[in-house]
Amino acid sequence: MEALQRRLPLLSGLASGLITFLLLFLLLSLFKSNLLSQEERKLAEVRSRLESTLNQASNASASFSFYIASQPVSDLDFSRFQALAEQLLARHPMIRNMALAPDNIILWNFPVAENSSTHGLNLAAIPEQARALDLLKQSRRPVLAGPIDLVQGGSAIIHRVPVFINLADGGSDYWGTVGTAIRLEYLLEKSGAQALLDQGDLAIRGQDGQGSDGATFLGSDDFFSSPSTLKMAVRALDGEWQLALRPVTATPLWSLLLVACILIGLLVAWLTFRLTRQLLLQQMQLNEKRRDAAEAGERLQLATQAAGMGIWDLNLKTGEIHWDAGMFSIFQQDPAHFSGTNQEWEAALLPGEKERIYSKLSRYLESGGDFEDEFRIRRPDGKLRLIRNHARIIRGQDGEVEQLVGINEDITSRRQEEARLLAAKKEEERLNYIMAHHFQEPSRRLMIFADQLRQDSSLQVGYRSRQAIDFIREQASYLRALVQSIQTYMQAGSYLEPPKKLSLPQLIENLLASDELVVDLRSYVTLVATPWPEIEGPQRKLQRLVKELLNNAWQHSHCEGSLRVEISARCLGDRLEVTFSDNGVGLHPDQYEQALDLMVHLDEIKGRQLGMGLPLARKLVLQMEGKLFLESSRLGGLAVVIDLPLASTNKEPQE
Repeated sequence: MEALQRRLPLLSGLASGLITFLLLFLLLSLFKSNLLSQEERKLAEVRSRLESTLNQASNASASFSFYIASQPVSDLDFSRFQALAEQLLARHPMIRNMALAPDNIILWNFPVAENSSTHGLNLAAIPEQARALDLLKQSRRPVLAGPIDLVQGGSAIIHRVPVFINLADGGSDYWGTVGTAIRLEYLLEKSGAQALLDQGDLAIRGQDGQGSDGATFLGSDDFFSSPSTLKMAVRALDGEWQLALRPVTATPLWSLLLVACILIGLLVAWLTFRLTRQLLLQQMQLNEKRRDAAEAGERLQLATQAAGMGIWDLNLKTGEIHWDAGMFSIFQQDPAHFSGTNQEWEAALLPGEKERIYSKLSRYLESGGDFEDEFRIRRPDGKLRLIRNHARIIRGQDGEVEQLVGINEDITSRRQEEARLLAAKKEEERLNYIMAHHFQEPSRRLMIFADQLRQDSSLQVGYRSRQAIDFIREQASYLRALVQSIQTYMQAGSYLEPPKKLSLPQLIENLLASDELVVDLRSYVTLVATPWPEIEGPQRKLQRLVKELLNNAWQHSHCEGSLRVEISARCLGDRLEVTFSDNGVGLHPDQYEQALDLMVHLDEIKGRQLGMGLPLARKLVLQMEGKLFLESSRLGGLAVVIDLPLASTNKEPQE
């Protein structure tokens, strides 16, 4: 289901884009088909006008040739020819001139004045016209020549009609030709072909009326090989031309329209994808918020019940009150018998609490702000409980107070614990005072008295007496140091210090450089080069821990050798394991656990008593939610290993 939801925006975008493209392409195809039909009608109209105009010219040529064939060959009256030619040219403006060419030599060309340069011209001597004349004589049918460049200037289409004279024996003899010059520019303009030629959309081929075998004489020859052009044949004047029209749909504009359809389809696909994705994300976020809200409500309900808290809300207009499960648990009330008013709450209050609370609440409603109070109740089981109440005002749109929402918290156990801790702290302070004044002070005076006895020259004491004086001073010094160690152990962690992110190497370097208790050990301590991630803990406790471990290594080093202490670290998941290794006298593995207990005597093994350093170090590590254990050092002595939490990456360090 989730995979389908992830693909839904993409599928919707592709589907909408494809549908849009197909619709646009269909509309474009219909438009293209309509345009092609219009272009075909346009080309057919051009062809029809060309054929009509050329046929009119051919009729004039045929009339002139019939007239000549009907006249005596020996008596050609050019004046009568001129009258007929004037009538034909006046009737057919597309005809430029008409020429008579007996034996293919032009003897007369009307209008005579304009075409006098052609008189006497032998047409058979012109290569471009000789072929047409041979075809005309052999086929005894009219032929179409041109377009050709005229001797008198300009170009024209020549329609030649053969003239045969009937002989007495029933045969016929070739007399010559009648040539009709048709104005090409008039023909193109009249048919509408000239405008298409000027636009570059039309081509005409069929030189000398040879159709597809003739050369292209107007327009681009490529039109006839292109599959996208429209082609039609013009049949007139006993010949054939071919027309090729490039339709509008074959122009670059049409390709741009097709590209535009594709781009519009892609745009619609992209917009649909974005819109669907946004709507889906919003719906998923809404569902997630609803789910989170439901889970948060459940967690809040569980948390409030576990913490002895309950949530209530009071409608001041109706007097109706709602309790959650935590409230019923605090007051030990049955939800099935809950009246929905303050009766159950008022009945649980101790005498005098009701009046005091309502008086304080009325002042709160007038001044505003958060309402906080503590009151005592007696539950149905007879036990007294102390309840903390915190409420907030909810106002309507008109600014009037409509509702109170609050939290009741059973703080009985907390206050009892606070009272116990306060009593314990006072007892600890009293004990520290007693130890300071009833142990340290007498031991200090014993040390001073022993020193005075040793230094008093007036006293004659023997060897054994001096031993006794030294023993008294030694025991007094030991007692004073022991009392100080016990005080330090008792006070460890008594002060509150929020944890923060710290660099342990930097903390050690600062101690070795500035703290007078360990500054002499600087030359003996080596920090192993390794990645040192930040840890999270109280700075003062960490400083005390490092000092105790370094002093412990110093106190138990070999007297005859130089002390070496190596501090190394390694990451274990979200923990940092730090090892303090020394080359001191060390311990047997069986004694590791004993060495961490207070006041353990190891005289039978080492001839000495262990101090308070390691037990104090373990206490500090446990307060920082860590671990401390001992093992054999690779340097030959003791290795103290502490395990501390790394700095959290998902929350800011506390101030």
